Amino acid sequence: MKAKLRWRLTPALSALSAAAGTKALPALAALAAGALLALPALAQSAVDYCAKARDPVRCEARQAALKNCADKRHAEKQACLEASIPPPDCSRAQNPQSCEAAQKAREVCRGKTGKELKTCLRDEQPKKKKKAGKPKPRT
Repeated sequence: MKAKLRWRLTPALSALSAAAGTKALPALAALAAGALLALPALAQSAVDYCAKARDPVRCEARQAALKNCADKRHAEKQACLEASIPPPDCSRAQNPQSCEAAQKAREVCRGKTGKELKTCLRDEQPKKKKKAGKPKPRT
């Protein structure tokens, strides 16, 4: 595995070492400029992503909340995100009943963190019905 990786990297490494010469310097400058000019395109893709989302309003609100809460950490960031992001639109969900049950569980468990949150969410979710299927054959 290492030999294959080294074999693939060798041409790239030799190109970089050749770039140290004066002839390849303009090419490297053009490559770096192209990379910098591509950065606004990455920011634009978030808007396009939200346009294609199932709930575009919530997606845009989430993007804005992530920007607004970026300077906060840990529990403070979690609280900021919870306050900024609206709940999902369960009418558009694949399973609206399950979505509404999950929303109710999140409301009941609000303010809890870590293992306490996990156990609360697990206890508040309705029990899933087991599918009656064929029994597994013994081997």
